[in-house]
Amino acid sequence: MPRYAIQTEEGYVVVDVESGDLAFQHVVIGERSAIEEYGHTTMLNHSTGETVEVFVEAVKATREFAIRLLRE
Repeated sequence: MPRYAIQTEEGYVVVDVESGDLAFQHVVIGERSAIEEYGHTTMLNHSTGETVEVFVEAVKATREFAIRLLRE
């Protein structure tokens, strides 16, 4: 499963993509409450217009912690 770190105003959200596509520098939009909790959520990939289903692995992570999670 592809894993991405999404930069937010409060740090990074690390997600595993379950359905749909994300790529470097894509812009995604999701409900604020959905990306502040662990678990399944749906986001809109604003860059492609497609829906992306993700599993949130980390919220408000530091850059260093997000990098570590991406390497796992």
